[in-house]
Amino acid sequence: MMAAIFRLSCKKRFSMITRITGETELDFHKRIIYGKLIDKTLIDEDYADLAELAYGETSSSDHARKMMYGSRKTLELMDKFLEDNIDDSKILSEVDRKSVV
Repeated sequence: MMAAIFRLSCKKRFSMITRITGETELDFHKRIIYGKLIDKTLIDEDYADLAELAYGETSSSDHARKMMYGSRKTLELMDKFLEDNIDDSKILSEVDRKSVV
């Protein structure tokens, strides 16, 4: 009985963590990963519970933690790649502008 009540309270808490209107699946995934590991807004949530939201599958807390750290590294690399591309395009724009003058 107590386990059923605990699961119900967990489901209520997680119903608040949903995709925002217009949020892509990648952005939702990133919000969960960064919320747990970087900005700590989801620090009190169990890895296993968040894995259901982030990956759509049930796994142990230990396995979910490993997956989330892998996702964190991948997301950080993607962010760095995007920043580098923006810097490159700014440099190219600057070169193009100077070429015209």
